[in-house]
Amino acid sequence: MALINLLGVTPAAWLSDTLGRKAVVVPASAALATAALALPLAPSYEGFLGAIALWAAGTTMLGSAPTAFVADITSDAERAQALALLRSSGDAGLMIGATSLSAIADAAGLEAAFGSASLLLLGAGAHFAVRAKEPARDKQLS
Repeated sequence: MALINLLGVTPAAWLSDTLGRKAVVVPASAALATAALALPLAPSYEGFLGAIALWAAGTTMLGSAPTAFVADITSDAERAQALALLRSSGDAGLMIGATSLSAIADAAGLEAAFGSASLLLLGAGAHFAVRAKEPARDKQLS
């Protein structure tokens, strides 16, 4: 995963700058949701590695695009607070997600936990697709 992240971070940032933040965040969310569904169902080690590679590609694409999106839509005066809130929200989501999904795994099995994670990722990506507005290109590139 680290190798995919290392090799993919620059192309992912370029795609975000060139195509727009939404054009990167939405497919990345779909990739993560697909990988979450595939992980517990992988029929072989090779299938598992494919799901891990898809997960790594999705996380790489989400590495810079959300941060750049927040920077694009906030004023200079708001930017530091907005970026701190983005980071804190992500950390809180990781804590709540891990706790909730481990409880689901204990109660209903790994497939249910990974399926729940997939639904949450799809929901977040769909929400972003519908609600997020790309900033004007001149502000985005300045």
